[in-house]
Amino acid sequence: MVANKPRKISKPQSNPNTEATGDSQFRSLIETALDIVAVLNNDGSISYLSPAIERVTGFAPEELIGKNAFDFMHEDDAREQFKAFSAVVSAPGIATTGEPHSFRFRHKDGHWVLLESISTKLPNGPEAPGIVVNARDLTGHMRAHETMREMADRERRLAEEHAVIAEVGRLIGSTLNIQEVFELVAAEVRRLISFDMIAASFIDHPRQTTTIRYWSGPADYRLNFRRAVPLSGTLTGEVVASGKPVLVNGTSSKNLRKRFVHLSDSNLGQALSWLGIPMVNRGEMIGSLLLFPSEQGAFSDQDIALADRVSYQIAGAINNAELFDGLKVAEAELAGSVIERSRVASKSEVIAEIGRIISSTLNIEEVYEPFADQMRNLIEFDCLSIGVVEGDSGPKRVAHLGGDAILGIPIGSPVPDEGSITGEATNLRQPIIVQGLSEGELQERFPFAVLSYQADARSWLCAPLVNRGEVVGALMVVSKTENAYKQGDIDLAQRVGDQIAGAIGSALLYADLKNTEAALAESNDRNQMILETAHDAFVGIDETGHVSAWNSQAETTFGWSADEAMGRLLADLIIPERFGAQHSAGIRHFLATEQGSVVNQRIEMTAKHRDGREFPVESTISPLRLGGRYLFNAFIRDITVRKESEDALRRSEERFRAVYNNAPNGMGTRTLDGATKDLNPAFLNMLGYTLEEIIKLDQEPGTLYDAKYQEIENQLVERALQGEDIPPYEKEYIRKDGTTVFTEVRASLERDEQGNPIGIVAVVTDITERRSLEQEIAQYTQTLETANEELQQLGRMKDEFISTVSHELRTPLTSIKGSAEILLTYDDADRETQMEFLRIINKECDRLTRLVTDVLDLSRKESRQMSWVWEEADLPEIVAAAVDGTQSLLMQKDLYIKVDLDYGLPRLWNDRDRLVQVVTDLLSNSIKFTPRGGKIWINAKNLKATSSDGLGDKLEICVSDTGIGIPESEYENIFQKFTQVGEKLSDKPTGTGLGLPICKEIVEFFGGEIWVKSTPGKGSSFYFTVPVNAKERVREPETKL
Repeated sequence: MVANKPRKISKPQSNPNTEATGDSQFRSLIETALDIVAVLNNDGSISYLSPAIERVTGFAPEELIGKNAFDFMHEDDAREQFKAFSAVVSAPGIATTGEPHSFRFRHKDGHWVLLESISTKLPNGPEAPGIVVNARDLTGHMRAHETMREMADRERRLAEEHAVIAEVGRLIGSTLNIQEVFELVAAEVRRLISFDMIAASFIDHPRQTTTIRYWSGPADYRLNFRRAVPLSGTLTGEVVASGKPVLVNGTSSKNLRKRFVHLSDSNLGQALSWLGIPMVNRGEMIGSLLLFPSEQGAFSDQDIALADRVSYQIAGAINNAELFDGLKVAEAELAGSVIERSRVASKSEVIAEIGRIISSTLNIEEVYEPFADQMRNLIEFDCLSIGVVEGDSGPKRVAHLGGDAILGIPIGSPVPDEGSITGEATNLRQPIIVQGLSEGELQERFPFAVLSYQADARSWLCAPLVNRGEVVGALMVVSKTENAYKQGDIDLAQRVGDQIAGAIGSALLYADLKNTEAALAESNDRNQMILETAHDAFVGIDETGHVSAWNSQAETTFGWSADEAMGRLLADLIIPERFGAQHSAGIRHFLATEQGSVVNQRIEMTAKHRDGREFPVESTISPLRLGGRYLFNAFIRDITVRKESEDALRRSEERFRAVYNNAPNGMGTRTLDGATKDLNPAFLNMLGYTLEEIIKLDQEPGTLYDAKYQEIENQLVERALQGEDIPPYEKEYIRKDGTTVFTEVRASLERDEQGNPIGIVAVVTDITERRSLEQEIAQYTQTLETANEELQQLGRMKDEFISTVSHELRTPLTSIKGSAEILLTYDDADRETQMEFLRIINKECDRLTRLVTDVLDLSRKESRQMSWVWEEADLPEIVAAAVDGTQSLLMQKDLYIKVDLDYGLPRLWNDRDRLVQVVTDLLSNSIKFTPRGGKIWINAKNLKATSSDGLGDKLEICVSDTGIGIPESEYENIFQKFTQVGEKLSDKPTGTGLGLPICKEIVEFFGGEIWVKSTPGKGSSFYFTVPVNAKERVREPETKL
């Protein structure tokens, strides 16, 4: 089959209004195409490569641009390609190379990829003249065809090997005289292995010599072969030493004589390679099979494996022949006795008959019964069984039973190795006799045989069946007679056992051959099914152009059924009439030269349907040589839909390009690794750069935008590749004039025709003005919210203050008023009761005074009108005043107080009354929050000056109690105005919550600090410090709302 020539397509004339659009569209199609597009200069150097080059050859475009394309082609293809290229370059009238050409191109990793290309000369224009090359990858198609061809070759070789093995088995099983069939065996082996001579070498182990006994080949090779030579210095000796095949190749006569002195004669007979294969019989090395060709490197691994299998067969046959020779010797030795001669002759005839029975068929089931009948003429028995090993080293199962059913097991039963007579014989690999044992003794040694003993069996003779060194089964004869078997019976059993073992081995080979044939048939059926279910049409023709294969997809594609198409000329079915002569000429050219411009490559051509319409197809044609003739196979795909899709894509791309170029928002595409591919005019105008400038700036992170956006966008791309959508995000660009433009980016993955991600498509909107308005609104809103929060806080504080003060004022007033009313109406004679109510009035007046004082102090402090009286003060006197002022409260709650001040504390320069106020408030707090019967301590110590604050020496005063304690989370809150600790109202003693805040204001005004340490449930310790000389170092308090 030959493809029609590609149609020449003229490039349309440029239109100034659409030239930019067309160029961009053309570039987009090239950049996303699966085929390689290259532009070569007239000297063959590469000036442009599409991205597809990296997918096919591993080279990035920039690695090859500027280099000569022909340097990367296979040297056998480069000359022909350059010749065709030069013809197009030099001849003004030639615009294209014509038919597609295939060539091998070196991959980056060193292997060759097969490409098919067609070249077209660039039209004259402002650019330098050159050649446009469109190439596609055919490597996958070629590998598929080569794989199918290799599979067919392997299956064919395997079938031929099994046929040879089976025939060799039949030949050597047909006679006990190996010399008679050795030539025939050699002829069979020569069908698959090329050699000039084959010989069998035998070892005399005691004498350590080897002798050639059988051979087939020219007389020149046979010189001195029959003489016995020492095993050392022979190929057979090396085979025996290694226990595996030995191949000798490519050695000189000198080295050969040095290593194998006895091979020199064969070298003189023009032998140049030697192969030795071990011959093993019943696990013993008996010699080697030798092959001599007259060419170097004559043997493949397949040849060695086949020769190894043949050697095992020959070894078994030789062993049988030796047994037969032994019988002949025995006949001669017993010639003095007519009776003995008759018996030996009879047994020899029986053994020969057994050999004839075994060689008469490859169906082992047909052998068992007549074999058992003949065994009765050799060894007396009541029962005979044959066990066969299943698979490779599998269990032994009873394959045949003859005579009385005294074994107690049916055919097909497994026979264990342990505890059975069969198992011991096969493990020892020699016959054994078991007789003269009691049931108890048998139970101890061979428990599996007890059942037959109970059925009256008394004597057992078992011989292992060994073929090619492997145990394939066991032969057992059983007698009801005590001590029925002698040593002579062992020899006979082993001889016939070797015969039946060979038959079982041949049967296994025959079964393997049948299985191989079945596998080959299954493979053919599978290949046929693959072709029938293929999505492409499969068409085969012979050398004359007549159809030999036509699958169901071909019926669908071309409209002809298989019955209608088979045997007809392909040209009459699917090739348009104008291309018929070219098709026939192409076949003749290939048959004459074994070369064709359309074979083993993918081509596009025009095909014809049964209804007469023509349509485009893509075809791959592969020649297949079978014997001396060729078949041509083709996979053909209807590409009508693809062509229509390409046209639709082109029209869609044109529409998209019009929208893209005229869009008001910025648009662009980039690769997955961030390189800019294309940008529309709106984006370029937004930033003031050209496309080329932006592509160059891609290599300078931080110039076009902050480098942080690169990491952000990489993360978004990674998430998109995992299936997530890319959310809109904002990005700041730096214009060419240095100003900043704020944008909103909406991006998504760009995919190829197969849906694979190849880049990012983004729409970029300028939101600079919107961003400025949003920032102004946000700032104004924040200002309003802050002011509102401050007003709300002031309102809450006012409400809390009024509520607290009202409650605190009302409570003592109520007590005072109630007590006064009682006194006004009470009997003057009851002086004690009067004094009780007067004490209540006095107490509540004190409480009211403290409340008013706290409020006035707070007001004066925040209005900066608090007055201070500076004088010398003594801390013990200050503490004593505070204790005296709270003595009644301590007594009411029965609290224990201890004052422990360090000795020698310095006098203070401070406001004494304010310090008394601080100690009194802290002491009052401890009294309020300490349960009845609790304890309070007041401690003080001197602190030396530090250079960090410049306030000089200080005193540290601590008021501790065993009260309810304070959670650590409340440490800061308790120094806030109107704040008291306690989750429930019952937890909170009376008060305004102003005491500790006022203490904090006074202490900090003096330049000191106040803090608390507490353990909930165990008590609290309040600490504060004051400078010894405070007046000169007081800190101005901050102005508070």
